[in-house]
Amino acid sequence: MEVGTKISEDLKEGENMRNWLYSIRKEKNLSYMDAAKLAGVTERYYRMLERNDRSPHVKLAKKIAEKLGFDWKLFYEDGEPNEEN
Repeated sequence: MEVGTKISEDLKEGENMRNWLYSIRKEKNLSYMDAAKLAGVTERYYRMLERNDRSPHVKLAKKIAEKLGFDWKLFYEDGEPNEEN
């Protein structure tokens, strides 16, 4: 197994990872950069969202969900949405 593949597998299986977001992106054959462009955010920020290091405000969650085709409330399954911004 190549190093890059191992790192990807480790991130994919991380307990804090938003695996559902990773799966949706992969199903659509999108790179991080592609998904970030659709969402209107930087690649770095999109990666943070996927790793569950950040939670988007409601407006951004709705935009990402619309572009990638899922229910925006998935971002907040374990917490309250951030109504600010």
